[in-house]
Amino acid sequence: MLKYFIFLLLTAFAFPNWGQTASSKPLSLEVGQINYFGYAGLDLDSVRARLPLSVGDSLTLSTFAHEQASISQEIQGITGRPPTDLAVLCCDEHQRLLVYVGLNGKSSQPFVPEPPPHGTERLAPSALELYHQSLLKMARAGAHGELREDDSAGYALSYDPETRGIQLTMREYARTHAGELESVLRQAGSARQREASAVLLGYAPLSQAQVDTLAYAAHDEDPEVRNNAVRALGVLAFAPEANAYRIDPGPFVDLLLSSRWTDRNKGSVLLARLTESRDPRVLVAITEKALPALIEGANWTNRGHAFAFQEILGRVGGIPEVTLQEMIRGGQTAAIVAEVTKTNFSGS
Repeated sequence: MLKYFIFLLLTAFAFPNWGQTASSKPLSLEVGQINYFGYAGLDLDSVRARLPLSVGDSLTLSTFAHEQASISQEIQGITGRPPTDLAVLCCDEHQRLLVYVGLNGKSSQPFVPEPPPHGTERLAPSALELYHQSLLKMARAGAHGELREDDSAGYALSYDPETRGIQLTMREYARTHAGELESVLRQAGSARQREASAVLLGYAPLSQAQVDTLAYAAHDEDPEVRNNAVRALGVLAFAPEANAYRIDPGPFVDLLLSSRWTDRNKGSVLLARLTESRDPRVLVAITEKALPALIEGANWTNRGHAFAFQEILGRVGGIPEVTLQEMIRGGQTAAIVAEVTKTNFSGS
């Protein structure tokens, strides 16, 4: 039976990419959720109480710029350090914003990238345009609440007809240009070129070279390149034949501790897929390095974003898969966390 996964990752676009409405008035949206990460060892209650942004506030481009400065100043006053990230995403099922605030606590660490490439490789203009069009279509679909996609073939196909059409065109391009896409992703000095190549390479026919190149790009210095590469790997892992290609989970554990939300988001999705086999070596590595970060993500109020963290956390805690999925569906996050902490900290 073909497996599929509906991503509720809300990656269509971030706040700074919003445009104007048709009437040229600034677009204003309500804040629906505020979540935090990287806060181990910090006074999170004080940050929550003093954050100059609340659920129910409305934001526009101009007010967000002001809020960014206020949030950074307030957090630095409380913790002694500025926030590591402020991700504002559109939108939840009620067309409200989701805000993720990164803090510089013990459960956060800077990501150590590969040295940047300096090559002159470039995509064909038509390929770059396909990528740009896919961003626009996803943004429009996301703004209307259509965030579902089918990943059962190993590449993303949106339920939104316009987005799906662009994605199918990308699939046709990637079928015959995999070598070009791999070369650009590994060697191009332009981050924008690598960013587009990572997405397009995800639509190429499955191969070990494709997997290895995307895994290499998952350690790119540019966060958008990393985001696109890890997302492509996460989707690719759902292909029925993906088990024939090796994706080493080890290097992706660091993403769970990253100071950037996109690293944690995409890293969790990929590792949720790669921990289905419950390889003890992988689960031990995650437990030793990233358990607090897993608990943070599992407690996010957006179920689509918390889901992967909850899956990994339950497997770390040895909860049987059927029971784990029932607990996740039932919203029993606290029980999952309790089981994991009992397993890992009993007698400590």
